Amino acid sequence: MKKKLYFPIILLVLIVAAPLWLPYLGVYDQILLEKAISIRTPFLNSFFKTITHLGDTSIVLALLFVGTLFLYKKGKLRDAKMIAASSILGIGSNFLIKDFVGRTRPYSGFSLVSESSYSYPSAHATIAITLYFFLLSCIAPLIQNKMLRGIFWTASLFLPLSLALSRVYLGVHFPTDIVAGALLGLLSIYFCKSSFRKI
Repeated sequence: MKKKLYFPIILLVLIVAAPLWLPYLGVYDQILLEKAISIRTPFLNSFFKTITHLGDTSIVLALLFVGTLFLYKKGKLRDAKMIAASSILGIGSNFLIKDFVGRTRPYSGFSLVSESSYSYPSAHATIAITLYFFLLSCIAPLIQNKMLRGIFWTASLFLPLSLALSRVYLGVHFPTDIVAGALLGLLSIYFCKSSFRKI
């Protein structure tokens, strides 16, 4: 095994082995969750309720289709394939880990939206990385207009961060769910890029 694969695989093992270390971080998770809830305002409530819909299945599929089609039309077929592959890998592995770990959501009295699946890791955080960050950062360099290109680069950071943070603010995820989901997204991109280099 190549040395550069050691760290990603170890990180993946740590994400999957969450039942061994999550109990030790539970207190800090709760403190950070309550801090996020304490800063709620009507404006932020509306903002994060809107942002969190970027993780809805219909929106994700539509954006994935439009984004990969745009890249294909621009002659970036490999980028389009990598984005599609990393999104599928990220979400697929996310749901497998959710069922394996079986972490319950935060107390429902905290939440501003309804969720029924397991909490860890956050699928929205995985999508934020594999789709919004990866897709927008691939599209941005292809835009000729300097101002519009800057907007896309800004969005490639702002949207994923806002989407991920919205889940804690809305009370449906613990902070460690978000971190694990984002790392899973990055790992999915890494493994897909590594695989496509060999093709």
